[in-house]
Amino acid sequence: MYIGGTGIDGLHHLAFEVIGNSIDQVLQRRATSISVDLSDGWLTVEDNGVGISVESVDGGASFLESVFTSLHLSPTRDGPRPHVHVTAGLIGVGLGPVSALCRHVEVESHREGLCHRAAFSRGVASEALTLVGPTQRQGLQVRLFPDPEIFQSAAFEAERLETAIRRFAWLTPEVSWRFQGHDVSKPDGLLSFLTETANGPLEPGSFGVFEGQTDDVEITFAIALRKRGRRKKVAPIASWVNLSSTEEGGSHVKGMVAGLADTFGAHWRVLEPRVVGAVHLVLAHPRFEGPTKARLAVPTTEPLVRAFVAAELAKQDDLRVTWLQILSQLDP
Repeated sequence: MYIGGTGIDGLHHLAFEVIGNSIDQVLQRRATSISVDLSDGWLTVEDNGVGISVESVDGGASFLESVFTSLHLSPTRDGPRPHVHVTAGLIGVGLGPVSALCRHVEVESHREGLCHRAAFSRGVASEALTLVGPTQRQGLQVRLFPDPEIFQSAAFEAERLETAIRRFAWLTPEVSWRFQGHDVSKPDGLLSFLTETANGPLEPGSFGVFEGQTDDVEITFAIALRKRGRRKKVAPIASWVNLSSTEEGGSHVKGMVAGLADTFGAHWRVLEPRVVGAVHLVLAHPRFEGPTKARLAVPTTEPLVRAFVAAELAKQDDLRVTWLQILSQLDP
């Protein structure tokens, strides 16, 4: 009921809940590295964020223990914003249900110079919270082993996880990502996304990537032109919000297209079929619509993105000139 099923998709929901918890630390500017490893059925996720508090909650169990043994209804237990759901359908359940669906969960929190450890089995503490001792590290490590009595397959698929992690890396160029001990970071961010996923070759010199913040909305967008002979009817603009894919677009994509049209005026009609682009927003309170929640529905982001795209491109004389030069060589 929490993760949609006991098949392979439900199993990977567990992994994305834990990875999403680390990405929350990134969005809060608390973490700069995330590593994910698989070994003998165990999944290990580690970040260099602030760890989890071990302070008592209302005189009872520690905050860390409550996180892994109870269900919460608020977006996050400690209130950080913005928040991310990287699971399918943008449905997040928190670490409590993850713990309940695992035979073993081991947690190490490195916080304020001290390391604390606890373990859980099927949502119940199996190893009391203990102080391990001083630490020079900072962050959280979660190791989990899914319950084979619940899941039809208790084996995570490395390829599925690696594909998702590489996507996360495109959207967080400032983060050092590792998978199975290998660096999979993408310091060029969305520029790497365009070059690695474009349907056909791109025009040299037509690339641009821009980022900034306006009205508490973080905006990153990238653009390029396909080479001659790669015409399409619709400009494919890939889009995300808080690292979650918005496959059906929405207000941010409308704003990006409008900003490009403002920049290139009458030339946009010819340029549009050649454009490849991507836009990523970080919002404190995103809203989505559609049965799969794949379309952003925050009307205020459309004019914000439109103005940001037009303003950034207005500063890029060389890029605009290059596009217009390419335009003169395109098929009529």
